[in-house]
Amino acid sequence: MPGQLSQRDHTADAAAVDGWHELAVANPTFLLERLGSECTDLQGLRELTLNGLDAIGALGVGVVGRVVCDLDWQRFDASAGRVRKLPVTDTGTGMTPEQLRQYINQLASSGREQSAAGNFGVGAKIAAGSRNPHGLEYRSWCQDHGALVCFKRHSDGRWGLEPQRWKDGHTDYWRPLGEADKPLALRGRGEGTQVVLLGQHARHDTTQAPDSVGDGRRHWIMRYLNGRFLRLPAQIEVLVREQHRLEPGQLRRIDGEQHHIERHAVAAGAVQLSDAIARWWVLNDDHQGRRREASLWASTGHAAAMLRDELYDVLAPTRGGYGRLQDFGIRFGYERVVLHLQPRVEGALLQSNTARTQLLLDHEPLPWTRWGEEFAAAMPPEILRLQERAASADCLPRREAIRNRVAAILPLYRLSRYRPTRHTDTAPNAIKRGQAR
Repeated sequence: MPGQLSQRDHTADAAAVDGWHELAVANPTFLLERLGSECTDLQGLRELTLNGLDAIGALGVGVVGRVVCDLDWQRFDASAGRVRKLPVTDTGTGMTPEQLRQYINQLASSGREQSAAGNFGVGAKIAAGSRNPHGLEYRSWCQDHGALVCFKRHSDGRWGLEPQRWKDGHTDYWRPLGEADKPLALRGRGEGTQVVLLGQHARHDTTQAPDSVGDGRRHWIMRYLNGRFLRLPAQIEVLVREQHRLEPGQLRRIDGEQHHIERHAVAAGAVQLSDAIARWWVLNDDHQGRRREASLWASTGHAAAMLRDELYDVLAPTRGGYGRLQDFGIRFGYERVVLHLQPRVEGALLQSNTARTQLLLDHEPLPWTRWGEEFAAAMPPEILRLQERAASADCLPRREAIRNRVAAILPLYRLSRYRPTRHTDTAPNAIKRGQAR
């Protein structure tokens, strides 16, 4: 033990800079899994998409690029269709082997500027890595030189970069890639990165939605990204191919929620609150048409918070979403009203939680109740007219209203094995005519 302590102290002294001993992480595996437990199953898609957008943006202002969620066709073809893995590919700046080691194998390490309000380095390796212990495979090309690393969990529980075997037999934390190793989206390009989600085990199909996804499982990636991002850069295409076939099919573009809202809105505006701007839309009354698109975007009424073109604090309609709209004074027709609240506070006071699902104002939840009262006091006339029409349509005669409500649950009262019994005059309590009492 003394010898071990002496060696550890010597290592720490060597790492000191100007006599200052910076805090280190003694158990990064525990920290990774602890932070990962706070993330949602789909947050990794958000992190990888943002990484791709940032990498393309680093090429210059207005540079055209793509972020593609597809199928790993190389694995699919090599396994005769038995292995299906989901990759996210971007055409932005790639990474060198040393950059891959630095950014992927170190916690809270990022190529972007870090801050409490913006990027804090807890990205794909936490959100996606914790859901893919079999590995996150990074294939990156920088100046036409390719490199591969695989961040995964060892059988003994440790996380790190899996050793890669080169053609000459030696191993290293990375191995080189050539032009033939490039995915379709990077063919003919000298820069770009692909991250393949390898899942829980070798045969895990990561193109399928996690069990936690309830609605819209068929288009789960499109539904999540359209509901996650308010808008996306016009010069960058975010494409998804969810109907994987033996041959590549059509890629569908992610436009963000605002694109779909404005396509279906019949009125829009904004209300200035004390410390926020409430942007509102009234959707058209084509309920059937919007319901058909419910698997692609949040096509019904809801309220959410905005920060840098992303949406937070989104509640499902049946899990408090409609109730929040009612708190804003929208008692009728709320299924046609969308509210986006944009807090107007100092940047340091507004930040998101680790899971990127909620915004915190000075470390506290957003003041939804107060915002609701302020919005109700300044209700836009378009929403008032919508409520008046919706309320009048609901004013059915009392007898008809009761009949309609009972009709919805009437099948529950049908007893499938019920057979009425015949009554006879031989019942024990029957009194024969003329019998003395």
